[in-house]
Amino acid sequence: MNTKFRYLLPCLVVSLLVGFPVPFSAQAQPGQVCESDGDFEPPSDITRVVELSQFDISVTIPENYRIMERQDGSVQILHPDTFEWIQCVQNGGIGASGYYQETLQSIAPVATMTLREQIASMLYDPDAIAITAYEQNGLDGYIAYNQGDYSALFLGTIPGSDQLLRVLVACDCEINLESLTELLAEIRPLQ
Repeated sequence: MNTKFRYLLPCLVVSLLVGFPVPFSAQAQPGQVCESDGDFEPPSDITRVVELSQFDISVTIPENYRIMERQDGSVQILHPDTFEWIQCVQNGGIGASGYYQETLQSIAPVATMTLREQIASMLYDPDAIAITAYEQNGLDGYIAYNQGDYSALFLGTIPGSDQLLRVLVACDCEINLESLTELLAEIRPLQ
């Protein structure tokens, strides 16, 4: 099977399943460096609600954003520029800088740990990261964040679910805490 087709087909199927038109960009030349040009497309003023039943949540996103389910079961919310970056890599380009991600994932709680201990166990250096309680819209958990860091993490409970919700905002650039809290404000339990 043609390598380009093998990578493009799952993207097309996912896009069709969630009802998005699929814009095909120009093919990347092998060896082309894929990076953000800094000319970011702003989020649409029109939003839509996407139900993620596998996590027992819904999330409100701008209409020009996409949802991509990954092989590990996590879901990424793709900004237009991130989607273009992924297309460039799929078309043979070499990934460089500019990859911003918002990832949602369902994980099992560890019975021998508190929620705070579990989020601390996910961190490279938990002593250097501020861990604070977070509660809004039915989500109850903790945020791990350090000023000037490249990621912010939430781990919490969802009413009616026996799983925990892990929300990661990360980039190969500095992330501010508002990137995570603004996303969390758009998440609602389905029940």
